[in-house]
Amino acid sequence: MDGMKRLLKIAFIVAAVLVVLAVGIGIAATVYLGGSEKDIAAALEKRLQVKVDIEDVSFSIGQLLLLQPTISLSGLSVGNPQGYSSEALLQASGISAQVELASLFGEAIRIPRVTLHRPQVVIERDARNRTNLQVLLGRLDSGREPAGEATAAEPGRSIRIDEIRLDSGSLQMIDSGSRSPTATIDDIDLELHDLAPGQAVRVKVEARLFEGRDSRLSFEGESGPVKPDSIASSGNLTIEVALADVSEDLRRQLAGNLLRSPTRSSRIRLQVALSGDVMSRLSGKGELTFSELALGKAEDRTLPLEGQVPLELRISQALARPVLRLTVPQGKLSLGQASWQGQFQIEKNGPRLQGQSRGELKGIDLNQMLSSFTTNEEKFFGQAQVRNYSLRFAGNDAQQIMASLSGDGNLTLKDCKFQGIDVVGKLRQRLRSSSSGEGQEQSADEKPADTIDIATSFRIENRRFITPDLKVSGALDATGKGYFSFDKELNFDIDVDVKDSATLSGFLASGSVPVRIRGNTEAPRVEPDVARLATDAIPSLLERLLGGGKKKDSEEKKKPDTKNQP
Repeated sequence: MDGMKRLLKIAFIVAAVLVVLAVGIGIAATVYLGGSEKDIAAALEKRLQVKVDIEDVSFSIGQLLLLQPTISLSGLSVGNPQGYSSEALLQASGISAQVELASLFGEAIRIPRVTLHRPQVVIERDARNRTNLQVLLGRLDSGREPAGEATAAEPGRSIRIDEIRLDSGSLQMIDSGSRSPTATIDDIDLELHDLAPGQAVRVKVEARLFEGRDSRLSFEGESGPVKPDSIASSGNLTIEVALADVSEDLRRQLAGNLLRSPTRSSRIRLQVALSGDVMSRLSGKGELTFSELALGKAEDRTLPLEGQVPLELRISQALARPVLRLTVPQGKLSLGQASWQGQFQIEKNGPRLQGQSRGELKGIDLNQMLSSFTTNEEKFFGQAQVRNYSLRFAGNDAQQIMASLSGDGNLTLKDCKFQGIDVVGKLRQRLRSSSSGEGQEQSADEKPADTIDIATSFRIENRRFITPDLKVSGALDATGKGYFSFDKELNFDIDVDVKDSATLSGFLASGSVPVRIRGNTEAPRVEPDVARLATDAIPSLLERLLGGGKKKDSEEKKKPDTKNQP
């Protein structure tokens, strides 16, 4: 999800380029009215109240005959407001602009095109959650020179730009005092059309994600007008992530081993119609699509997650401390042979990810599922269904998320075989043979001795899957409770029904043998619970012994006395 955080910062891109726009307006107006690079830098410094450097200014007359000459600047650097530690808010290798000469004699200066070459924007957030971009926007008005601060242009004249193009730009976001960016977006290509003071602009932007070849972000819509505390925006956002483009370290941080071996066709696609304000909240509805998303710990042991679900997206405080919330109100997905139906919500706030989900899973192939997600390969067989589950989690990485996982639900297992811990089944066979003799053959309509059905409710807490009311039926009848941990620990206490074993049931008041299952899934230990067995068997044995003695005395009394008979 940290990847989602980095993907959904389109608002920053738009806002940052609008700052570049304001800088470009000042440059164009100053140069075309007789300013040098020093004049431009001084005018911008006075306007923005930050350090501005320009290495060189050149003039091209290639378009002069069309009355639209071009001015080019190289080595532009716009510094940061006081209190921010990064070197500059904006750096660009070059900026070029055309101006309509006739407009210099009118009320508004018209600039047909401004092009920014390889601009680098760094948005820094201070301890009060205020960014350098917000501070700079607060120092800008709607595009007019304030009274008493005239440059070479006349005060009060507006500037209109038909088009701004940004080629191969980059955007970084950092916290004040930190050297490492919290998010980076590269290869940004952006177009802004019909820019004028106090009006919205048409926006089209594309960017490459994760330094990959197939992961892209695009946004097309409107943004503005820009105010110190408001940037209204609306449009269509599309994000496509090819999991193979995401670094292995990031995949492991976000999902542990679940995304260890993605294929080139493993994709996540998000499409949302967004609207709102960049400064406060953007929200919208759309679709989330999973295509051959290979989940599992190894390339040959993965389950494909596929399907499309409705999506609601909300981005709060985009220019301060962004909070991303993604909600699927109700949907259906396939996971291998299983099907999921339900809802989930994920919220990303800084490094912390939290979420919850409700629903059900049907048609689970135990061996397929567990072989993909655990080291228990070819050990658990059967079909499973999870009904009415509820899960919650929160954390900064996959380990914290697993440790926090909690929830409840109902689990049903059918025709199950637990390879390696079928000692319980063997016990059942021995109990039968003890009452009817060795070599008893299994009837044709009976299930194999190690195949059973299980039903239980469950709780998940403290890295444990807890079953408080376990019921086993089929070839083995038992009840009990216990848990297995995420570390493979087994701890179950069950009572195996032996009522049909005349040899054993006669000695057990409860008609069952208490059994303990301990150890782990790699080396389980199944043994009778001697303490409970003694508590149950000894009273029954004493009753038999004492009862048998009383019965013998009674029978002796009933016999006729033949000693004195002739």
